[in-house]
Amino acid sequence: MIRYLGDFILQENSPYHEPSQIRTQMGGAYGSPNFSSILKTIIVMVSDKELLAKYPLDAKNQYVVSHKDILQKMIEPGEGANACDFNDILLDMARDDAKTSKKMAKAYLKGVNKTGVEALQQSLRQIQQFLRIDDSLKQVRMEWIFGIPQVVSKSQFRTKQMQYGVELVEMVADEYYMFKSGYVKGVNDAFLGQLYKAKGRMDTQCVIGLKALLEMCLEDVAVAQYVFRQPSPSMQFARYTDWFFPYAESLRQSTLNQIMNSTTMLEYHKNRLESLDQIMGMKPKLDAVFTPLIEEQKTKLDQMDDSSFVGYKE
Repeated sequence: MIRYLGDFILQENSPYHEPSQIRTQMGGAYGSPNFSSILKTIIVMVSDKELLAKYPLDAKNQYVVSHKDILQKMIEPGEGANACDFNDILLDMARDDAKTSKKMAKAYLKGVNKTGVEALQQSLRQIQQFLRIDDSLKQVRMEWIFGIPQVVSKSQFRTKQMQYGVELVEMVADEYYMFKSGYVKGVNDAFLGQLYKAKGRMDTQCVIGLKALLEMCLEDVAVAQYVFRQPSPSMQFARYTDWFFPYAESLRQSTLNQIMNSTTMLEYHKNRLESLDQIMGMKPKLDAVFTPLIEEQKTKLDQMDDSSFVGYKE
């Protein structure tokens, strides 16, 4: 049974596919088939130890159940009212499993890169649950999702010489840091970089992402510490976290000014204003989380002597 079900899902990537065989392609750029029921059947079968003992999987069937496309379909089971949520199963599979965790991080980060509100919210919920896993891979999961700060580099058009960081800065708002994921290719910026770039350009998506990030910081001190210790992408701020509440307050005020004389705009921005109010409501709790971290930074700076800054003054 696994042979036929897996072969149906994997199509041309199936180990049972023959080179001369022509198969009808399912789905396209605007929609994907819903494999939830088939995937659920496969999971039930491979989870039954007695059944596997009686009918062990051969090499091809093992290839089918461990194929990356099967995992991808579990992460994104497709469209439809009967779509199943495999998130609990995926979280169990990812625990202390670097290979599965990498694949999940890649799928979730690409989901955050989408501009659709529903797709973004779904990916953020998955990321929140993904980062709750408390095991040996917790730190690297944060690096994969949030990114690692890296100085921006660019080749100068005329001289072809490379320029780095502040050499590329013309205005104080210009970014000289980016956040690269240590694993995910094809995405220029990890979540922290994408979130900062959305500020002022895609404010609806930025508000949704910022609210989710603050919730993660409040529920997990490890996430709060990781985000707090990241540098600001531009010279406007000292730390990455410094832009959160000034941005939310400024956007809230400008949105209120827009809707002052228009009931249509009020309805349009209703969800944004609710999210901004929730963000500002988190400020006292986040200040309580960040204040000890600020004092820790100050103490370490006070303990540093001039020799610690050799190479930075010139």
